[in-house]
Amino acid sequence: MTPFEALYGRKRRNPICWSDISETMIIGPQMIEDTIKQVREIQAKIQAAQDCQKSYANLKRREEEFGVGDKVLLKVSPMKGVMRFGKKGKLSPKILVHMKMKRKRTQNEMQNITSFFAKKNPTSTSLPHPTQNEQTISPPQQSEQTTSPPQESEQHSSPSNYSTQNSPQNEQGQCSPNAPIFGERLSEHEFANLPQDPGKRRKMSQFHKDDRDLDENAFGGNAFVSDGFKSWNRSDLIRKHVGKHMSAHNNAVLAMDLVKKKKSSITQALTKQTAESKNAYRKRLEASIESIQWLLLQGLPFRGHDEKESSLRRGNFLSLLSLISKGNPEYSKVVLKNAPSNCQLTSPKVQKDIINACAKEKTKAMLEDIDGGLFSILADESADVSDKEQLALCLRYVNRKGEVCERLLGIVHVVNTASLTLKTAIESLLMEHSLSFSQVRGQGYDGASNMQGSINGLRTLIENECKEAYFVHCFAHQLQLTQVALAKKNSDCAWLFVDVLAPLLNFVGGSPKRKEFLRENQAQRVVDALSLGELETGSGLNQERGLGRPCDTRWGSHFKTILNVLDLFPVILGSLEDIAKVSDTIDSNRAQTLTNLLMSFDFVFVAHLMVSIFAITNALNVALQKHDQDIVNAMAMVNVTKTNLQKMRDEGWDSHMEQVISFIGDYDIAVPDMEAKYVVPGRRLFRGKCPQVSNLHHFRVEVFFGVIDLQLQELENRFPEITKELLVCMSCLSLVDRFSKFDKEKLIKLAKFYPNEFPSSELIVFGHTLESYICSVRGDERFWNLKGLSELSIKLVETGLSETHDRVYLLLKLVLLLPVATASVERNDLFLNVSMEDIMNRYQNMKTRRELL
Repeated sequence: MTPFEALYGRKRRNPICWSDISETMIIGPQMIEDTIKQVREIQAKIQAAQDCQKSYANLKRREEEFGVGDKVLLKVSPMKGVMRFGKKGKLSPKILVHMKMKRKRTQNEMQNITSFFAKKNPTSTSLPHPTQNEQTISPPQQSEQTTSPPQESEQHSSPSNYSTQNSPQNEQGQCSPNAPIFGERLSEHEFANLPQDPGKRRKMSQFHKDDRDLDENAFGGNAFVSDGFKSWNRSDLIRKHVGKHMSAHNNAVLAMDLVKKKKSSITQALTKQTAESKNAYRKRLEASIESIQWLLLQGLPFRGHDEKESSLRRGNFLSLLSLISKGNPEYSKVVLKNAPSNCQLTSPKVQKDIINACAKEKTKAMLEDIDGGLFSILADESADVSDKEQLALCLRYVNRKGEVCERLLGIVHVVNTASLTLKTAIESLLMEHSLSFSQVRGQGYDGASNMQGSINGLRTLIENECKEAYFVHCFAHQLQLTQVALAKKNSDCAWLFVDVLAPLLNFVGGSPKRKEFLRENQAQRVVDALSLGELETGSGLNQERGLGRPCDTRWGSHFKTILNVLDLFPVILGSLEDIAKVSDTIDSNRAQTLTNLLMSFDFVFVAHLMVSIFAITNALNVALQKHDQDIVNAMAMVNVTKTNLQKMRDEGWDSHMEQVISFIGDYDIAVPDMEAKYVVPGRRLFRGKCPQVSNLHHFRVEVFFGVIDLQLQELENRFPEITKELLVCMSCLSLVDRFSKFDKEKLIKLAKFYPNEFPSSELIVFGHTLESYICSVRGDERFWNLKGLSELSIKLVETGLSETHDRVYLLLKLVLLLPVATASVERNDLFLNVSMEDIMNRYQNMKTRRELL
């Protein structure tokens, strides 16, 4: 922290971050206490340094007194707002000419001089007259010296006296004759020569009580140096702090205006740049920004390995810039070869500055779109290519058009993935953009314990900050976790994925030669089916299938793997047979073992059962991955999935057995006797310590019922929010059958979950507001064919009913803020709300550029 930042509570303003939104910060009590401690420590160090320097300087100082007839140098030291010999402003002290001391002025003559300066500067504050006689230099009379203009001045002491005027004591502790001790009034000369910087003046308590108000009015006080300015609610104190037109505050405001006015700056005045060169520079910058924006939208790299003009692959940025210039004659005249060699705007530093400007302006546009409203946070951590943990934070909000938006706010490096570390990183990123946890109305994370833990998880820490920041686990992620649990917890399902599919995929997909056997057999099968008329030809039909590996983090991968294996079952058997013929003994035995497992009744039965279950959940999986899905439809689809699984358990045994028997009939697979004892595949005579059960009991009870019950149980455990009253009440906003599920009482309960937005006094009449709303939308044909809550929100804004029923619209926005799926930021309108002029100005203000706009 710099001394300036510690003293004034903010970073030093400059043209780079002058109008940056991220300047404003919300300071907590702990941060204020830490800042006060740092300020006091800095003040002590500065005072110690000043005392040390003063001790060295005092060794060369001595008291001087001049008499009549002595020749002295007249020294002028103008201050801001103080006139001296026709000069003012930021002039440094100057020695004008040798003057001969005529006589010493009396006290009455000093009073006349004081009244003279009061007439010359009527705005200056009147000060008490000095109590002691001072040595003065008589102004030259016009009759004696006709070459010099008549002028009056106060006598300046020697340089040693002048440098010690503002110090209350010298090194030996003796009071300086020109610096009053505690309780003594300041003279006009002493007051005029007080330093402008409050940090260089004495403390306010060391001034006379009658001089303190004069000091505060003239310089704005030292509120930001000692204890800080706390009375922002009192307008009289603010006016007192602002001071007069030449106060420190007004001088700072004037400097700010000069900095912001680029055209009136010294750099602009000294730059020899014609209007034609400015226009060429603007076009060149526009072309570079357009190229970079397109690459950012596509997520492509910028630079190439060889960017020389003779290279055929100069990188995406230079290639795209060349392509744009060919299509635009205005760009072709000012870019690349036609641009000045020292201002082509293609260097990596320029690219990074433009990217930074685009990011800043996009974030600024997003914050303006939020407009201080409510939002939800979506966070996830991951390691980058340098193996450092990075936390990505997205905001979900409803914009002014009623559209639900998910936008990336930023990426922050975290030292670890502890919940407290993540919470601190999120809070700092929000504070950097003038946001806080009080605006959060929803949270969305993955299923890790550090994210959704009920004791010390991230969700709990944020809920302690804001009770209304309700957590909703990503629905699609929860569904994937149910499939992973089903594939691992049930012994028969684990046997299918671990003992059969994993060795099969490793054996067939582990060698390009073996994959070629699979492709040839698959192509031959398609040819045979077409010749027999079993398949139809057409665009997109009969595509080649592969054997993808099931992955815990790849949604729907388990379903696709089993489906492809069953579809390519004859092709896989033929490929294993061909591989066994041309391979050595080890690979031949492995191929034969895999063939025996695939030709077993257990494999066919369990594989078809998993396909049936995953087919039911896959429809939910696909629907949950849609970016426009709302939480009401997601809840309904989860309930439909549970209903279909329960129906399959109660009525699907016979149909499942028919499907299995029909499949094995084509491959001569033996159907076991259902009344005989079950034998585990690979162990014909030994079952272990497991009880001896019949085949019917094993396949129907242990496998069929057991797998479906486990899937239902996982859905219940993974979707606990559905049982909560919060989400149950949300279903009353559904648009199905012209708002047939509308329930006023449940919506009032829903509003009670947000006491900050709906106080108890408003809930008394909120029922009448809901009745007025439902009458308006049910009778309006424009709301009959809407598909989801997001479309309802947009239509309310388009029709103006969002203003008429603003409280119901607020409740609808709170429902839309709850995330259904983990953020998938749509980047099609990434720079839609950002103008080219804003990006160019941001780029120019980052630092001094060679060319000006």
